[in-house]
Order: sequence, then structure tokens, then C-alpha cells
Amino acid sequence: MTIGIPPVSGTEIRGFRKKNKLSQTEFAELVGVSMRAVQLWESGDRNVSSLAEKTIREVFLNYKKAGLENAYVNTNGNKFITNAEGDLLVEVPLLSKEAFARYLDELSDAGTFQFEEKVPFVVDKIDRGNFIAFRISGDSMNGGKIDDTPDRATVLGKELPMDLWMDGFGESRFGWIILTKRNVLFKDIVAFDRATATITCHSRNDSPEYCDFKLSLNDVHKIFKVIKRTF
Repeated sequence: MTIGIPPVSGTEIRGFRKKNKLSQTEFAELVGVSMRAVQLWESGDRNVSSLAEKTIREVFLNYKKAGLENAYVNTNGNKFITNAEGDLLVEVPLLSKEAFARYLDELSDAGTFQFEEKVPFVVDKIDRGNFIAFRISGDSMNGGKIDDTPDRATVLGKELPMDLWMDGFGESRFGWIILTKRNVLFKDIVAFDRATATITCHSRNDSPEYCDFKLSLNDVHKIFKVIKRTF
């Protein structure tokens, strides 16, 4: 518990939720606890633990950093805001093909890349993950089906942390963005060999120029699951 600051009360939590139009479930997801825990805090039947209090105060601070009512900035700098129509939007940086070389240099030097453009996406809930948008170049993932993605679409990617890669990648409705040491790939991951830490990349366009290929995870910087698209 922070010295000199009164403990977070259930009344304070309830007031914060109501002001920012968060359900008990949504607040619980932000803090990383069950909805039942939030209910018990707000009813006064359970005190907030010191560990939970630290996270709650971080949530309070991130809303304050957003500078707007009904807005939240997560620890990765992604801003979530409710618009006048009641939609929840996340504002994320856009990484274009032209900017990738500079972005890669910053990753290699452990620097902080300054994105020149941000774009909004409608989302279902506030999330603590790291989100980046990518503008697609080419039709390798456009096989003509409803979940396929055409050239020049913009996609929203949620980063899969590196410590989860060895658990496998599962299915992705729209595919994966893979940032390698040389380029940006937009592919399906159709196989994973744990023994060699190698993935098999697949294109949805069945043109002969788009062949499957294997890629070592040692050559990969980041992987993002595509969760939204705009055209």
C-alpha cells in the first residue's frame, strides 16, 4: 500500500467505474481480477489487497493521462476512448511499409520509434496489450473470401509476447503480421516446429508466386495477431 495515501475504497472504485462507463467485468479485466472480487470491494465485504491496489492506482493514473473523460491510456501508449455514439475506439500508431526500415533500426538500437500517424479502430473492450496498425501492400492474403485482406487495407495487430511463442500460434481469422529482421510479412502461420523453432508461413492467394515457406523465429523481432481491418 502506498504510504501517505488512503487505501482505495469500494466507493472510490464504483465512482470511477460509473464516471468512465465501465462495467464491473470490464474493470475486473483491467485490474486482472474476477468480477466477484470487484463486487466484494464495492459492497465493502472485502478489502482491496496491496497487490490489487497497486494495479488499480495504475488504472486510475492511465485514465488521467488520457486527459479526457471516458478515456484510458494503457501502459503501451494505446488510447481507448468512447465516442459520442457510444463506440469504444482504440487509437494506435500506424507502421507503413516506407517507415519499416527506420522502425527496425530503432528496435535494433533499443530506441523509441516516433510514429508519424495514428489511426482509430472500433474495439469490444479496453485491453492492456500492445497494438499497432499496418497498411497492407500486395494481395498475398487475398484469396477472394470474406476474411481475406486486399491490397492497401489497414489492419490492427495485437502483439503476441515473445515468451508465449513456444506455446504455439493457433488459428487467426485474419492472419498474422510478422516483423522479421528484413521485412514485414502478412501471412497465416500453418505449422510450428518447436524443436527447431520454425514456423511455416502460408498465403491465401493461390497464385504460384505465393508459395509456403519456413521461417526461423530467430529471425523474427515481433509477431502481431490481426484482429481488425478497415478498407
